[in-house]
This record gives sequence, C-alpha cells and structure tokens, in this order.
Amino acid sequence: LDVNVGGGEEPVNVTVGADGLFEFERLPAGPYTVTARLEGFAQSTSPVIVLEEFESEDGVDLVLTQGGVVQGYVLEDGEIVTGAVVSAVGNGVNQTTTSDANGQYRIDRLPPGEYLMSTVSLEDPNIRTVFAPRHGTAVIEEGMVTTHNFGDASGTRIEGYVEPPPPQGQLGFAMLVLPGSANQALTLNMTNPLGWFTGNMGGGAASMVMGMGAVSADGSFVIEDAPPGTHELLIVYANLGSIMANMTEVAAQQIIDVQPGDQPMQIRIQAAQ
Repeated sequence: LDVNVGGGEEPVNVTVGADGLFEFERLPAGPYTVTARLEGFAQSTSPVIVLEEFESEDGVDLVLTQGGVVQGYVLEDGEIVTGAVVSAVGNGVNQTTTSDANGQYRIDRLPPGEYLMSTVSLEDPNIRTVFAPRHGTAVIEEGMVTTHNFGDASGTRIEGYVEPPPPQGQLGFAMLVLPGSANQALTLNMTNPLGWFTGNMGGGAASMVMGMGAVSADGSFVIEDAPPGTHELLIVYANLGSIMANMTEVAAQQIIDVQPGDQPMQIRIQAAQ
C-alpha cells in the first residue's frame, strides 16, 4: 500500500505495512492532501489539510474500496469510433483508456463522485476536425456501473458564425474553455492532443477545454456535446507554423451560458480585423 502526501514542493511517499498506519514528519506549513493507492482498489484521497507551523494533524483515515465503473461507447455522426482516447477527471483522479474495435470503453476502480468525461479521436486525417474533444459528466457510485455515451447528443450543440472568417492560409478554431483560462488554453500543444487527456497535462487540459470545433472558410463552426454552465468561447486564427510553435492568439472571445436542453444554441461573434 503506497501513501502519498502532496502539496509541498515535492510529493512524499511511504509504503504502509499490515497495520495500515502512516506518518509524515517535518512537512513545511501549507495545504496538503493524502492519497492511498493499492492495486485492485480505487484510489482514496483525503480532504485538503492545512498545516500551520509546528502543528500536527491526527486521525487522517483513508478507506480503500472497489469504487465504481463508467463505461459506454464513442460515436461520430452515428458511426462507432475506435481508438478514441477517453478520460475521467475528478476527485484527485485522472484515468485514461481507449475505445475498442466496437467503439466501447470502460474505466473501473473510480472513487465515488462526479467526473468530467472527455474523449478525442486522433485518427481523423483532417487537421480541422481532429482537435474536437467531446465532454460530459458522470456520477460514480460505489459498486455501481455508470453508463456515459459520447456522440448521442446528450450535451448541447453550439452552432456559430464568426465574422470575418479565417484569412486565407490560416486555420480557425472555436474553443469552449472555463472562464479565465484563455491564456492557459493558448499554451496547449495543438500538435499533440493526446497530451491533453493523459498524465502529461495532469488532467489540466481535460478539465479546461469544454469543447472545440473548426471554423470553416465561411466562418461557421459547430461544437458538439457542450456541457451546461458558464464558459468562455475563444476564436483562434493561426497558420500551421504558429500552431506547431504554440504561438496562437485570440481573434475573439465571449462569455456564454450553456443551458441544458438548448438544441441547438446559436452564436454570432465578431473577430478582430
């Protein structure tokens, strides 16, 4: 059984014996979480513990259980998608898998709670459509199997139009992100979307990018399965060289409120000349 305390400059790990006792000493003051991992069980994480100077905290109990399961399928325009990257992020957990030959996926041993579910397909040869993650939420219960399907219109479809459209020779993207995260979104490696949904990003991108779609030559764009909530819509124009160098800029941005049941949601936005 491995127990980790995170929050300081470097995570500290200990291996727990049969008695289940653990102790961390000489920790600097600050906020910490304690996480326990054991093969065959769901990860267990404590609430945030704020340590003051010369203070100790007792009675931090972690219970390991089997957790729950989320499973489902990935569809694109009614067709199954194989090899799509699927991630579940939440409750201190970031687990990733891929859809199989039948378009199905399964992630098990998840601690109970709400998770942001994300998927992206890397097999589409069209660069304008490969960076189009889908999102949703799933509530995991102990010992239960939760079904979450991508591509079955469970979220809100956003149909938009931006004026003017991308200049000749440039690509356009419409990104739906959490409010206040525009600067971080522009640092994403657009040539490696796989990194958005794996440990390379620590779940950051998967928790930040709520949806994405290409802006066509006529200025139209579509974002599928947008989750409800208040989000920031970014319009990004850039040539391929700028995208590969992570040197994109925002041509337009707007706060939008996505309501469940709005089908479709219509957006018009003005981009900088």
